[in-house]
Amino acid sequence: MAPKLGYWKIRGLAQPIRLLLEYLEETYEEHAYDRNEVDAWRNDKFKLGLEFPNLPYYIDGDFKLTQSMAIIRYIADKHNMLGASPEERAEISMLEGAILDIKTSIWTIACNKEYQTLKVDFLKELRGKLKMFEDRLSNKKYLNGNCDLPQIKNYLNSSRYIKWPLLGWSATFGNGDTPSN
Repeated sequence: MAPKLGYWKIRGLAQPIRLLLEYLEETYEEHAYDRNEVDAWRNDKFKLGLEFPNLPYYIDGDFKLTQSMAIIRYIADKHNMLGASPEERAEISMLEGAILDIKTSIWTIACNKEYQTLKVDFLKELRGKLKMFEDRLSNKKYLNGNCDLPQIKNYLNSSRYIKWPLLGWSATFGNGDTPSN
């Protein structure tokens, strides 16, 4: 039986999980709750046998897990992607933390009523943060074009790919219907 991923019908916290599963070409089922299915989630959450009921959830046979980073680590560990040494694992954790800092900033601004004003300074700061990633990762094969990812391209072109909303229906930015441009 294929593992089951449950989340809202948005990209949000589940998108990195989806991308990892697609990259690994893992078969999985997804239960994507729509914005009008809050009651359905409330009804399901205590019936799934989750120790800490939350979205996203991941059920792999008898193993049930919540919290997006725990799910990503679990899947990555099953595929020996967490680093071969303490140094590699520490570097992965460092990059994970740096990405989380950016994600937290994006979420904080996207949910603020002053989004349009705040994004100007955020984008200036973001350039510097992304430059650090570019410098750190530029000598890695997967970043400088030596690796094609057809499974991700296929996913992005599939009906399973959620283009929008990005964050959540209540966010000032990244909510609602898909923008026209």
